[in-house]
Amino acid sequence: MNENRLPDYLDHMIEAAQQVWAFFELLWLPAILEAAGNVPGT
Repeated sequence: MNENRLPDYLDHMIEAAQQVWAFFELLWLPAILEAAGNVPGT
């Protein structure tokens, strides 16, 4: 029962970081860019 769980832990941490970035990108980034006047594609 002494298995190395580090790869599973790291995979979980990477997935969590990707979810946080997706949340930021969808909800906060557009508002920040709009407030700064730097909306891509306009």
